[in-house]
Amino acid sequence: MLTVTSEAAQAINALVADQPGAGLRISSESVDGDRITLGLAVTNTPAPTDQVIEEHGSHVFVDDQAATLLNDKILDAQITDEREVAFTLFP
Repeated sequence: MLTVTSEAAQAINALVADQPGAGLRISSESVDGDRITLGLAVTNTPAPTDQVIEEHGSHVFVDDQAATLLNDKILDAQITDEREVAFTLFP
C-alpha cells in the first residue's frame, strides 16, 4: 500500500482545506509500452473502485491500476520557492 509522509499529508490538506472530506486522487492516465503516466487531481470523493488511504489526516484516492504500481511506494511533497507543491514518489 502507498505510504504518505507527513509533508505530503500537509500539502494535500492545504490543497483541500476548503473542501471537507476531499482528497488527492492518483490515477493511471495512459499506458505506452512499459511506461505509465500517472495523473493527480483534487476530488471530493473517491471512485467506487479506488483504494482509499488516510494518513496524517489526509485522504489519497488511488485507482486500481495505479494502486498496483504504487504498492510499497512512498508519496512525499515539498513546497517550492514559488509556493507550488511538488509531489515525489520513492521506492
